[in-house]
Amino acid sequence: TDANVKLRQTDPACFFSISENSETCVEEHQLATGKEALAIKSHSTIYTHHGLEETERGRFGPVKRCVVCHGYGFAYCDKCSTSYCSTNHQSVHHTEHTIICGGDPSGAIDKGTGCGGKENKTTLSTGGHNSLIRDDLPTKAKVLITAVLSQNCVYVRSADQATNREYLKTIGDMAKAGYLLGVRDGLNAQPVEGEIYLAPYAPLGVYGRVLVTDATFNRKRCKCVFIEHGSVQIVPWDALLPLDDAELKYRKVFVYKALLAGITEEYGTVEQAIAYLNRLKGQTLYMTHQVVDRNMVNIQLRTSREGKSVNETINDKIIVPALLTDSDHEGFIMYKNLTQPAPARGKNIQIFILNKTTIQLDSRVTWIATSDLAYLEDLHNKLQHYGKKVATFQRYMTPRHGELCLVRCWHKWYRAVCHETVGDSKPALFLCDYGNMIIADLTDIRKIPPQFATDVRTHDGIIEGFDEAKAEGVKLDSELLEICVPENESLLADISERDISSGLVKEKITLLRIHEFSSVMELRRINSALNKQKR
Repeated sequence: TDANVKLRQTDPACFFSISENSETCVEEHQLATGKEALAIKSHSTIYTHHGLEETERGRFGPVKRCVVCHGYGFAYCDKCSTSYCSTNHQSVHHTEHTIICGGDPSGAIDKGTGCGGKENKTTLSTGGHNSLIRDDLPTKAKVLITAVLSQNCVYVRSADQATNREYLKTIGDMAKAGYLLGVRDGLNAQPVEGEIYLAPYAPLGVYGRVLVTDATFNRKRCKCVFIEHGSVQIVPWDALLPLDDAELKYRKVFVYKALLAGITEEYGTVEQAIAYLNRLKGQTLYMTHQVVDRNMVNIQLRTSREGKSVNETINDKIIVPALLTDSDHEGFIMYKNLTQPAPARGKNIQIFILNKTTIQLDSRVTWIATSDLAYLEDLHNKLQHYGKKVATFQRYMTPRHGELCLVRCWHKWYRAVCHETVGDSKPALFLCDYGNMIIADLTDIRKIPPQFATDVRTHDGIIEGFDEAKAEGVKLDSELLEICVPENESLLADISERDISSGLVKEKITLLRIHEFSSVMELRRINSALNKQKR
């Protein structure tokens, strides 16, 4: 899409979207040597290749060659079109190139490599002016953590004194620009994905440079990454300020995304590990890494040159749920003993509807507050990693009525409550976190560890005005509901509570006034009244 193209142009080296690489992937592509190379047979019957003819090759223009070694050149100067294959060869040819260009630092290598100067020789430009650039970090360096994204992913910056001065100057310049622009109103229109703006950075109380990575994340909100820190935040559109100064907008990046090596892939309780990384902010750390395909891999952090390994400490602080023993199978957890926080109340609350299969029966849906989605996603990931351990069937586990258990359905693992047991080895289970009722085979049911007996943060709610609309004869089919009451999309709702009597028992129900649904029904009533007046 056009948005992805713009994001790729602004961040061509993917400073803020780096995939993790491993040595095993590289080793698979290494060519064989010696006798093994001679043993390789061509598969000409399967695959053949014919080069382009001269007329066809001419359509692609001339091939750029490095002026030093005549290899393929990917960085070049816009003024004199001199190409280089690497920063080393650019440095070798620096004196001659200055004479050729006349010392004019206006070429494409200017801001990246210093066409007529000596600064930033380790940064290559890929031919575009309007893109972010960054110096290479030495394989052994002192660093400071600027942002913690997860237990194995952090952003760091160099602790070198000269670099630190540049970094602080950049933060100051962005803050000054934000202060001068602060008198202007924020954006009223949707921001451009891949564009750079200024936004308030709460920890420092000043404006900072942000890159918009998802402009349609939510209504009037977008997902941004603070370029000087690496932290990701959701920012309202009207909080963004346009940054028109190209020198400020595309100033050098100082942070590096570090994927720590050796962190366990088993999903456990990571809160202590993340808290430990946050405590290391502001402390100088020693970092070592390797460069593979221009990406930093095998990253190790230490508190001092010969000090404790941060990677090992993180693994020690991640608590992975242990497999249940035979004695543990005698215990059980009842669903009624789980806590369920009271649902939010008020106006303009953002919610997600997770399940609406019963909406036509009693106007009821299963919903969760947007603020609790991260909790649900974290719990879901923990269940998947534990489910891999117990995926192989070993023993039957017949849940009691109302007992919490672990069930596999749709190739995923979920928390479930036994709703009904019969003699066909297929009990009815209720997925308490999503509101679905399923029939499961006993071979797909496992005992659940106590670590997963955490809060249930989903709730039932009745759509306000749904029964009234049905009584008025409105055709509430699946197409209309998909527009007005969609599943798994952010919705604005006014949430209140109502007492109803069911026989001798009084029950409190949650009433949801979905803005989209209420607006459509209100518009229909107005149009209906106008049509009656015309008659």
